[in-house]
Amino acid sequence: MGGRCARRAGTPAVLTRRVDSREPAWWARLKYRPYSAVAAISSALESELVDHVGLDPGRVVRVASAVDTRRYRPQSSARARLAETFRIPSNSRILGVIAQLIPRKGHALLLGCLPDLIAHHSEIRILFFGRGPLERALRRQIAARSLENRVQLTGFRDDLAELLPGLDLLVHPALREGLGVAVLEAMSAGVPVVASDAGGIPDIVEHERNGLRFATGDPSGLRNGVLRLLGDDALRRSLALAGRERVETEFSIRSMSRRYVEVYNRVLNA
Repeated sequence: MGGRCARRAGTPAVLTRRVDSREPAWWARLKYRPYSAVAAISSALESELVDHVGLDPGRVVRVASAVDTRRYRPQSSARARLAETFRIPSNSRILGVIAQLIPRKGHALLLGCLPDLIAHHSEIRILFFGRGPLERALRRQIAARSLENRVQLTGFRDDLAELLPGLDLLVHPALREGLGVAVLEAMSAGVPVVASDAGGIPDIVEHERNGLRFATGDPSGLRNGVLRLLGDDALRRSLALAGRERVETEFSIRSMSRRYVEVYNRVLNA
């Protein structure tokens, strides 16, 4: 609707594509026709728009999402706050998943690996941050595996930025992903990540440089990545430092804003 109105008014318009759901190509071409440029938040979405939808590559630009690095930052007090908030023993290894409770975020993949992870690290605790239609199903899976004392569903937390730095590890087992803002938030907060290579995640996580990646949907890859980081404190620290640096350099609000200004100027000058 906004694009059509802009076109009637003779005003150039820019649309940002954030989601990774596939649309019929004919419908997408019709939807994007009024826009002078379409911004994709990742290389995966950029390829989708050009290769599947068939948009002119000259109309498609990549503008990654950003994270407020001043809000999501390492905090030494976060660990105690996290443990107190969720009544977690102080000697625990705390893993977090930050995502809507929907099938494509891969919560079930992690739950399937959890008994084996616990066999190697009996102190593991998992926090699922987020809401969604899978909540009841996940609670049933947790109860069926007798994991109620291991896994907590926290719901939505408006204090996430103060809790996130207290995690030992962020796990992002998504089966599909536009970019992975939760991964960016964790890296900005100084938390090492183990993430699938779905969608735009490879734009963020450089394997063994600022995080670990595994093949999408691969439980062995997920399990091995988590065990590797839990067993190597030095690697965990180095990945956390490199992750924070990457977000500050490539995914800051300043970087995103500068890129959008470039796109707007290009459209206006055309």
